[in-house]
Amino acid sequence: MIGKNIVIIDGDCVLCSRSASFLSKIDKNKRLEFIPYSSSKGRKYLKEQNLINDIAQYVVYITPARTFIKSDAIIHMTADTGALQKAVLLLLFVPKFIRDKIYDYIAAKRR
Repeated sequence: MIGKNIVIIDGDCVLCSRSASFLSKIDKNKRLEFIPYSSSKGRKYLKEQNLINDIAQYVVYITPARTFIKSDAIIHMTADTGALQKAVLLLLFVPKFIRDKIYDYIAAKRR
């Protein structure tokens, strides 16, 4: 399917763009490719994953094995950079519904 792991973000979101820039800098193995959801490439990947509706509301992380959204996407893409891996993976112990509530709150305030 893809060579790099794909991160689909809201390219108009300052928080998203800054986060992508930070993750690109710490991505030791250059495994992540950031793509705006509004681009033709972004729409293609979203269609392949059946994730077309309300996509501007969350980040999508596509690996060859799985697709992650919201807090799971943030945790797994950050861990896959090779930096902060152990610390970030500890967040998986926080129940998903709590992580996603925090994610939704930040996403609503991000612009």
